[in-house]
Order: sequence, then C-alpha cells, then structure tokens
Amino acid sequence: GMLPQVAAASTSLMTSTNACLNVIQYLTSGSIAVDWCLLLFMVGASGGLSGRWLSRWVIKTYGRPSICVFALSVILLMSVTMLSYELSHKTKAEFEDLEPLCE
Repeated sequence: GMLPQVAAASTSLMTSTNACLNVIQYLTSGSIAVDWCLLLFMVGASGGLSGRWLSRWVIKTYGRPSICVFALSVILLMSVTMLSYELSHKTKAEFEDLEPLCE
C-alpha cells in the first residue's frame, strides 16, 4: 500500500489542480468576475496558510495529531448542520434567485 503521507499529498495535489483548472475555466468563460476571483483566492490562501500553521503548532505542542482530526470533524459537522438548517427553510423560488450570481 501507499504511505498515508504520500496518499494525502497526492490527493491534495490533485484537488488543488482540479480547483485551479475550474477557476481558469470560469474566468475564460466569463462566468465569474476577476475581482471576485482574486478576493476569494486571497481569502482561501490566507485561510489555508494560517490553518496549516495552526495545525503544525498544535501537533508540535501537544504531540497529538488526533486533536486536528477531531477539530476538523467538529467544524465539518457544524457546517453540514448549518447548511441543512438553511436549506430546510428555503423554497424553490428562493433557489431560482441565485441565477444572477452565475452570470
């Protein structure tokens, strides 16, 4: 089998490549404005870098990578719960209002 670190690195590389190619496709088709793209890139990059720094600090300080796994699990659970709550209160007409965002 493959070492977990190698599998994680391969998955991260492929996910990043896929995301970059999707953004390039949206930019070239005119589906997203360049200023929004740059803003969201900066927010995502700073969040990724600060999250990576924090996770390395937690692992180095406490010596337990499981803390990061539990923290990410809690964040993901909270995200799914909030999304489910928001979606349960929407009507079909409210979803159709999102179309102008994609033009």
